[in-house]
Amino acid sequence: RAPSVAQADRSNIRIGTFGVNYALVTPLPYIGKWDLVVWGAQQIGHWGSLRQRANSALFELGWRPPVPWIHPWLRAGALYASGDGNPNDDRHQTFFQPLPTMQLYARLPFYTLQNIEDYSGQAIFNPTRKLLLRAEIHKVKLHSVKDGWYQGSGAFQDSSFGYYLLPNNGHRGLGNYLDFNADYQVNPHVWLRYYIGALSGKGAETSLPSGRKAGFTYLEFAYRF
Repeated sequence: RAPSVAQADRSNIRIGTFGVNYALVTPLPYIGKWDLVVWGAQQIGHWGSLRQRANSALFELGWRPPVPWIHPWLRAGALYASGDGNPNDDRHQTFFQPLPTMQLYARLPFYTLQNIEDYSGQAIFNPTRKLLLRAEIHKVKLHSVKDGWYQGSGAFQDSSFGYYLLPNNGHRGLGNYLDFNADYQVNPHVWLRYYIGALSGKGAETSLPSGRKAGFTYLEFAYRF
């Protein structure tokens, strides 16, 4: 809605989220293990004076081939969270992510799970019990071009509500990114992680013909008591 209309709506936000999930692991002789994860959620209630009618779903398929020296795990998945296709009706159809853990799902955190489509591929290797290697590739799009691009880290303060909305320049393409991390457990108490990711921004982020590029890297040290 227009900012003036949204700010004038002082009615409460009351949302119920109801979901179901299913997970399956099937060993196959000489081929390895196949696994499947399916998850879905429906939201109902009220977003101020509007009716909340939103949904989200996830599908992931994995394969662990019997290669003992690197223990590979290959995965592919698709996730979507609905967006609002009509800002002028009496329904709010943007899926609301109430308790985000941004980097768990968006490892390069330039988006939230609201009005989003995330198509991903993963390659995970476990050469030793102490070393884990993981690489991912993501193609991220907006679910509805009539909605916007949501950023933020959750509803944690009254002034900003923790999320903010950016225009999408009339495009659904948000960005593609590739990343890698290495986790190493030095001993039962000390754990190290190195992460690096590279992003290629698309039309919803910028009007530049060549797009926009970004990177994110960090080194993490953890001590467990």
